[in-house]
Amino acid sequence: MGMYYSITADKTTNCEDDFPESLSHFFEQVGGCGDKSEVMQVSRILEIDLSVFQLYDYGTTNVKKEKRYWQCLDRFASIVEAFIKKISENPDYYKKVLHNNDYDSQMNKIMYAKDEDSLLKVVEELYSDPSTSFPPDRGYLSQNEIMDDLIALKGLLDCYKESRATKIKLTYV
Repeated sequence: MGMYYSITADKTTNCEDDFPESLSHFFEQVGGCGDKSEVMQVSRILEIDLSVFQLYDYGTTNVKKEKRYWQCLDRFASIVEAFIKKISENPDYYKKVLHNNDYDSQMNKIMYAKDEDSLLKVVEELYSDPSTSFPPDRGYLSQNEIMDDLIALKGLLDCYKESRATKIKLTYV
């Protein structure tokens, strides 16, 4: 079982509280690729601050600490709507995102290194290749799957609003 985002409203609702799984994977990249992650590159390319997605709880049971993770639903929803609008207005934005196009081959070299010396050689080779800092291209952006997920998330946020929720909390578990 992997880690993923979940979303919760501050009121009990009949809404399906499912944060889109692929969108969760998209936002998880920040830790692994830093400034070179797809999300950080997209944020720069589209000139939109997506930091609201990086404010999440790890499932703390400390009520005092948990309070800081609650976000204004209207503000969060406006970021999602702005993100959808930016993608719609810039449909080729994804072409500017840099990827490691040799990721699978590089991972195979590591996995199939015969001994420590050959593994060290592969690691040195990869370390000197600047493309290894970038995430692999899994087609999430170019196939516009992100838009489907953002629209689904917007629908969930609208459902929360209809249920009179005013805050949401992201949790990463």
